[in-house]
Amino acid sequence: MIIPQYIQDIYASWLGKLIGIRLGAPVENWSSDEINKAFGSIEDFVVRYPIFGADDDSNGPLYFTRVFDDTGKYDVSTKDMGNTMLNVIPKGHGFFWWGGVGVSTEHTMYHHLSSGIPAEESGLRSLNGQRLSEQIGGQIFSDGWAYIAYKNTPQAVKWAAQCAKISHDGEGVEGARFVSAAISIAFSETDILEVIQKAKAFVSRDSQYGHLIDDIVQYYKTEPNNPDKCLQYIKFRYPYSRYGGICPIIPNAAVMLMAMCYGKNSFRDTLLLCINAGYDTDCNGGNVGSIMGALLSIQGLHNPWVEEINDTAIASGLLGSVNMTDVMTQSLYFAKHACHFNGLEEHPGLYQSKAHFNFLLPASTQGFIIDPDSKVEGTLRNVRDMQAGYRRALQVNIHHVFPGEELKVLKYTYLRASQIYDARYEPALAPIVWPNQWIRTRITSESEKQFEACLVAVDILGKEIASPWLLLDRHYQEIQMQIPAEFHYVHYVGVKIKSIERGLLSFIKIDEVLIDGEIEASFDFTSMPIENYGMTFSGGIHKEIAGCTHMEGDWKITKAGCTCDFQEVGHLLWGDVDFQINWVECLLKQWEVGSEVHIFKRGAKRYTAIQRSGLDEITIYDKNIEITTLQSFKIYGANWDNIILRINCSSNIIRVIINGQSFSVTRSSEQTKGCLGFYKPQNSRLTLNQIKISSC
Repeated sequence: MIIPQYIQDIYASWLGKLIGIRLGAPVENWSSDEINKAFGSIEDFVVRYPIFGADDDSNGPLYFTRVFDDTGKYDVSTKDMGNTMLNVIPKGHGFFWWGGVGVSTEHTMYHHLSSGIPAEESGLRSLNGQRLSEQIGGQIFSDGWAYIAYKNTPQAVKWAAQCAKISHDGEGVEGARFVSAAISIAFSETDILEVIQKAKAFVSRDSQYGHLIDDIVQYYKTEPNNPDKCLQYIKFRYPYSRYGGICPIIPNAAVMLMAMCYGKNSFRDTLLLCINAGYDTDCNGGNVGSIMGALLSIQGLHNPWVEEINDTAIASGLLGSVNMTDVMTQSLYFAKHACHFNGLEEHPGLYQSKAHFNFLLPASTQGFIIDPDSKVEGTLRNVRDMQAGYRRALQVNIHHVFPGEELKVLKYTYLRASQIYDARYEPALAPIVWPNQWIRTRITSESEKQFEACLVAVDILGKEIASPWLLLDRHYQEIQMQIPAEFHYVHYVGVKIKSIERGLLSFIKIDEVLIDGEIEASFDFTSMPIENYGMTFSGGIHKEIAGCTHMEGDWKITKAGCTCDFQEVGHLLWGDVDFQINWVECLLKQWEVGSEVHIFKRGAKRYTAIQRSGLDEITIYDKNIEITTLQSFKIYGANWDNIILRINCSSNIIRVIINGQSFSVTRSSEQTKGCLGFYKPQNSRLTLNQIKISSC
């Protein structure tokens, strides 16, 4: 099965961006002199993160492009984009830097949008001033538009400029035009100088950004072998002090251009030049990595860095299960939209779920690792295999093993906070695998009857289940196992391998791993763990209820369950955004007037709500930015301090059962997927004691 080139290109570009972010993150906003003093010259990752925390540079492309999912169309308006931002960005925390209105451009944008200023006006220089309007954020989120437009460069630039104008103006928008154009053009080119010149055509002629491109390219042609001298020229000609603000776009764009010119089409050399130059290193590295990844595709990336990323990139938007996806899955999300928008060749891999791991492309591991506690030395490699479902497999290289020794190949399907390096951008995660689902894969060994294998799953409380041992031979054999309904959140799934006899170098291959089926689960919130992610940018401690994200409010666990302070507005999301609910049952210990339970929840602004609208009344409404009230019902004799709410879902009809009274309504929305949500206004109480759910 041939993988279409556009899927490979988008994966390489997104992976290139993530590598650049990771290289630059430890030295963000350092000067080149500080980097030189600390490291001499950076030649590799200077910090080996166990699991790298979320980053704003990758949050933006992954989440802002969800406007196409939200609206179901590609002819989107600036207003549509602004609505998506309000739908997926938590209020006042996570996602990007909340440095203050008038200080952080993105914080200022969110303040304007949530205050009712139209998206078309929220980024205007006349409103925010030139300094704030021309910070680097104008270009750092532009990659996703280029992935989806693919080689349609005018469309990539149109979307990127639309989005950038919500927060930026002037040179900030020019940066969005250049970066999106460069990525789109790079998909068809082989030389970076050609990419730069062609991308310049999409930048306004009279802009400072356009003049900057000419200046740096001309300097390179004059001094083609002296990047250090070019950097000194940039420091003199384009210093931060000339522009003001935390991260002005022009000095950083100068560094990007210098690195791309002097890197001479080498992914590694270009990124190292970019990072060693200092300034906003993760932003610059991310955009440059994206452009170079598009130019060079998978084979042109620096393999040790690809291995270090291991297809792992968590996020910190409002949707916890989206935050938990891997690089391959994220790339397929972009590629699916690129396919639909451009009429490109379809591929079945585009429609895999978050828990379908098919190792589709060279280098993709989808986050699988050798258990670090294993005493057996082994490594993983993505290899071509014509017998595998997608013609690629995950090869387990067992270097040396004694009889009876075991090795575990695992995939984290819900990361604990303690596993994540830091909380700078406040990640919050939800599981992507759930109790009662089935795990299926096929396994083979090049060594006849030397190894046994079984499937394994472990929940966050340490409960483990394994399938019966299977004796491996040279043919693929299917193995499957159902996760118990009694499990808590599934921490990881994997394959356990046991040696029957001594081996010095052995090879085992794992075909695609598919986890699907109906979810049947029950969760007690009186004992739900709290995830402590550690210190934030502001010096506070970032905590989340396990499996939840929150829009706002200080949610906590009490003896009665999960609740929020009486005086606060509270807005909590739980579960997988791709839940297809058959029924859900919530035990509420307090459900006061104004508080709500949400289903089919796709963010802060898109869901169906069951609201306690009066002392003895509930109202059901759909929210898709605007509210459509469906119906109100009287509830008689209910104990609102100990009440069971059951919701049955069938297509667009929902049946609500409260206190033995049943009501059915037809929804105005056709959305059949979404997580659950819980909302309380100020001076109201809502306490979630237990959730039972059945979802296919």
